[in-house]
Amino acid sequence: MIKKYILPALAACFMWAGCADEFDSRIPEGLVVPTDAEKIAELAEFAPLKQYVNRDANPNFKLGGALTASEFNKKGALYHIAMTNFDEVVAGNAMKMASCVNDKGEMNFSTVSSFVAAAEEAGINVYGHTLAWHSQQANKWLASLIKDKPKPVEPGKEVEKIDYNLDCSTVTRYDWTGAPEQVVTTWNDNGAIHIYNPSPIADWWALQYWLVSGIKLVPEQTYKLKIVYKADGEANIRFKLGDWGGGATANFTTEVTDDFTEKTLTLKPTMESSGLFFQHGDFAGNIWWKSFTITHMEADKPTDVEYKEVWNVENAEFIARDANHTDTPAEVLTGAGPDGQDVIKITGKTNPEQEWDTQFFIYTPEKAWEAGAKYRFTMKYKANKAIGTDTQVHGTPGAYIHWAMLSPNPSFTTEWQEKTWEATIPNEGGGSQKSIAFNLNKNKDSDPGFVYEYYFCDIKWESVSLVEVPKVEHKVAEYVDNGDCEGTNANAFCRKENNGAFEYVITDGVGKGGSRGIQITSNAGAAEDWDTQFWIVLKEALPEGTEFNVSFDYKATAGVSTDTQAHGAPGAYQHWSCAGTVNWTTEWQTYTKTVKVDASMAGANGLGSIAFNLSKDKGQNITFFFDNIRVWREWDEQVKSTIPLTPEEKKDTLTYALTKWINGMMDATEGKVKAWDLVNEAISGGGNIDGRYELQHSEGYKAGENSWDVGGDAFYWQDFLGDVDYVVIAEKAARAAYARQENANPADLKLFINDYNLESTWDDNKKLESLIKWIEVWEAAGAKIDGIGTQMHISYYIDPTSQENQKKHITKMFELMAKSGKLCRVSEFDMGIADKQFGTALKTSEVTPEQEKAMEEYYQWIISEYLRIIPAAQQYGICQWCLTDSPADSGWRGGEPVGLWDLNWNRKYTYRGYVNGLSGNTK
Repeated sequence: MIKKYILPALAACFMWAGCADEFDSRIPEGLVVPTDAEKIAELAEFAPLKQYVNRDANPNFKLGGALTASEFNKKGALYHIAMTNFDEVVAGNAMKMASCVNDKGEMNFSTVSSFVAAAEEAGINVYGHTLAWHSQQANKWLASLIKDKPKPVEPGKEVEKIDYNLDCSTVTRYDWTGAPEQVVTTWNDNGAIHIYNPSPIADWWALQYWLVSGIKLVPEQTYKLKIVYKADGEANIRFKLGDWGGGATANFTTEVTDDFTEKTLTLKPTMESSGLFFQHGDFAGNIWWKSFTITHMEADKPTDVEYKEVWNVENAEFIARDANHTDTPAEVLTGAGPDGQDVIKITGKTNPEQEWDTQFFIYTPEKAWEAGAKYRFTMKYKANKAIGTDTQVHGTPGAYIHWAMLSPNPSFTTEWQEKTWEATIPNEGGGSQKSIAFNLNKNKDSDPGFVYEYYFCDIKWESVSLVEVPKVEHKVAEYVDNGDCEGTNANAFCRKENNGAFEYVITDGVGKGGSRGIQITSNAGAAEDWDTQFWIVLKEALPEGTEFNVSFDYKATAGVSTDTQAHGAPGAYQHWSCAGTVNWTTEWQTYTKTVKVDASMAGANGLGSIAFNLSKDKGQNITFFFDNIRVWREWDEQVKSTIPLTPEEKKDTLTYALTKWINGMMDATEGKVKAWDLVNEAISGGGNIDGRYELQHSEGYKAGENSWDVGGDAFYWQDFLGDVDYVVIAEKAARAAYARQENANPADLKLFINDYNLESTWDDNKKLESLIKWIEVWEAAGAKIDGIGTQMHISYYIDPTSQENQKKHITKMFELMAKSGKLCRVSEFDMGIADKQFGTALKTSEVTPEQEKAMEEYYQWIISEYLRIIPAAQQYGICQWCLTDSPADSGWRGGEPVGLWDLNWNRKYTYRGYVNGLSGNTK
């Protein structure tokens, strides 16, 4: 099975393909002109390829060629060759996601736009390759979108916190009372304050008292006041939590009870220090107050976790409304605000009847604010004359709920002000509020005829949430086992004396203080510094960018300086410098150095060992000693609780990303690219789902074992969007984005499913049969698929049995495609040559003229079969994937004879195969 992973070197397979017509004279300087004059002359008689298409018999057929978009955009030889020979061009890589989208999700379609414009100028089409694929994706960006999110505080997990508790059995006097003499108070009457009024008082406020004062509360925070009492009648209690200047009122009526009962009031204090105030002179009878408890609800935070408040800006809209409740667009003054910010201007009604004849709404359509929810509101504002305003709680704009919102209400002056309100949502608006309303006709009883103008800028309405504060832990990683050499494990210590064998040894009595250690002896007369070496072998290779520390105790039998190198395994040299120069003396010292692994030190697989070149002094024998060897790195790491996104959250996020990508590509191509590979290489070639192969998925891939291509840039949309929905989502996005392009006709758009190995012999074309069944599934779910693309990266087999078997299945492939009723396209056609199926591929230099002619006849046969089997109405066309033979260093079929032209721009016999196939010639 063919691996189809196109590397950058593939460009050589697409660029500078030529033909022996008027453009053959454009041979670049330095290229050797072939000496096969007879072959050149024989093939020079042919016209450009597309002239051989029988347009009467095959009116829809398009002959395509794949090439490098950046080279085509230069409008040089490749541009003219493509324009001359083909109806349509395909970019090998330029229209794939990884070529247009970076790791941050930023999209750049400049090459694509230039490519489409250049093709339009040349009078040829562009075929789009490709919209939804798993390979060559912006996987870092996509992975970042669905990474785990910080673990939030559980929203429902709250506890009631007590802010104030009054046990009335302890009270012996009022804070203040204005009650007449007929009212009798008994303190601690069975644990309660007992108040008796023998007869109603005409002025009910004459019986009034402050039970206590000085209760410390947070203004505008929601509290519950629980009152335990009993009464022998229905007393109308006028109650206030506050002081003489104001407060939060909450009147209530007592119930007649034989025993104590509980009454709960919900209040928001308006001041930091409040008292409990009562009036009930019109009630005659007994009341007993037993206790008063004030509480609030808050998150029950674990004691071992810290949290912080994070403000989130809500997505707000700004709506102006006149006296007829007609929405009017707020005038935006670009750059007229402080620091060049945009400004919203609202013009008030002249001579208004009501304050709300002109209103301005800050509206969060996607968020309903809960009662007691903490918010922060900030804005800059001014007017053309000083004036106040009132703010209200609304649901949707105009759906009035409550008369008071911001406290205090903003007062406008003629100079810009900036103010921030931090408070909680009023109880009245809880769960329904979506708007803050500004009543802008505060002047209704003054300034007749004056037209007020209001200016708003930099408006933010924010909610607050608690997130876990990351804890920081100090981490240490050790890369050497048994560094003190006292154990038996010598895996980290390798020596080579005088170009001898590699040995992993620890020696008794040679370490610091007579302990165990490492001993290496260099011999006089060494040829190179590295004839004697010692390696500290690391437990794991350190990649580029790793910063680590190395330390060891050391001495030698003579003073000398030695160098260190970076190696993979011991002896696998990577770089001449690593851990610095070591200066040896005959006394024990400690060496310590911090090292950062650069690209040269890391090599292909990371730094695996530190080498010491110990034959620096070639005139004497020197013995070197090591002990207490340590290689480590340490760092501070945030430890934060995270939770994965739900499957629904991932699907929603990636639907956005896929749609954004498709929208960007469709906008860049402006409706001029009318045919696309909607989905590329979806079918796995194995497994079973209701009689069809499974789709490819990330969990099915194992490097080096599976046939489908995948790289570090692989991202499987179907993993997250589902086998069915990912195609439906892509199809709907593509058609919607195409339809909105100026002058685009939605009926022109053709979307293909493109895949390889559809001509497979080993499973009797089951992969194609599976693809056709999957198309039925996708269309049943609402997607419209116009065509099937078969890649046909094939080989001519010298072995007759292999060749006949392959031809049989190519015929069957075309028959199945025709039977599907879909448009049929050979999408990535190229041909090599091999001794047999699954055998050895021949390189270009190994192919004889006779074998090239056999390939010519095979090209002719395949094209003829396509035109014979596929009805004219279903023919989309054939696209030649490699215009020239593949260079030896190409990442795609390197060194193989896959082109219609050779690397010197000369037509090959395979060119004639195309000519005969397209024109219907037979031999």
